[in-house]
Amino acid sequence: MTQGSLRTGYACLFALALGAGLPAAQTATNATPGVSQTDTVTIEGCLMKEADVPGRRPPEADRSTVIAQNNFVLTDTAVKQGAAPADARGPLLYMVRDLKKGELNGHAGHRVQIDGRLDKVQRARNPVTFANSLVEIKGTAIRRVSEGCAK
Repeated sequence: MTQGSLRTGYACLFALALGAGLPAAQTATNATPGVSQTDTVTIEGCLMKEADVPGRRPPEADRSTVIAQNNFVLTDTAVKQGAAPADARGPLLYMVRDLKKGELNGHAGHRVQIDGRLDKVQRARNPVTFANSLVEIKGTAIRRVSEGCAK
């Protein structure tokens, strides 16, 4: 074996060893360090219709479209299990995905816990406005914690 092929072999082994040691959150292109998008989380907060979220109200020209889309946002949040995105700036809101709209309608205006996984965590760096998209929680289960949204 020549010296050149030995060096190439060692370089390949070194690169493989480095790649194998990286956590999944650092290899994903839209992940935040410390948060894996495959980890299950439980987030508690106030479930609101997107059109009614303070600080995120749509402009009047877009309001009817937002109401028709019937999207839901989790506000006033606390992580009960798992980890929130590390780069969050200011209050963190989550767009709720993958749960049935009828079920969400029944919980609107109440404090709930949602189990699921986070998606698009890089959005945590953005300030909360209607123009900016939110971190998503892809829910697998929802349960009411209390009537109304008071903690």
